[in-house]
Amino acid sequence: MTAASGTKTILIVEDEYLVAKELKEIVRETGATALGPFARLGPARQAARTADISGAILDVTLRMETVFPLAEELLERNVPFILQTGYGTSMLPERFRNVPRIEKPFDLAQVRQAVEKAFAREARRLAIEQERAADAAKLAQLTARGRE
Repeated sequence: MTAASGTKTILIVEDEYLVAKELKEIVRETGATALGPFARLGPARQAARTADISGAILDVTLRMETVFPLAEELLERNVPFILQTGYGTSMLPERFRNVPRIEKPFDLAQVRQAVEKAFAREARRLAIEQERAADAAKLAQLTARGRE
């Protein structure tokens, strides 16, 4: 979620046009904003570094490169993401074997469910942070009134 608007922004990294278009629509249907799609790793990494993203959907193989460097960055930043792949779990680096995954070919209903589930945790965490900030502000006001 972006702090200002309360809207989730989901980065989409996919090099197949029709799949990217469907993913973008699914993200919008969940009430989030889609950033992308990006078909190349470099621009996707740049977007992930500069935008306030809540999560990402990453195609494992982008033409002749893999998305793992971006996935590493997202793990380090605790940004949830979903991997899309036609490969089994054993083909993924061990570090990514427990990450939510959508196997290709996929059903659109399966993708919607995965997106909602994967990014709901982030939404809950941000809501708790906002609630704590509001409570802290109220406490500060009460404390200031008590000093008057």
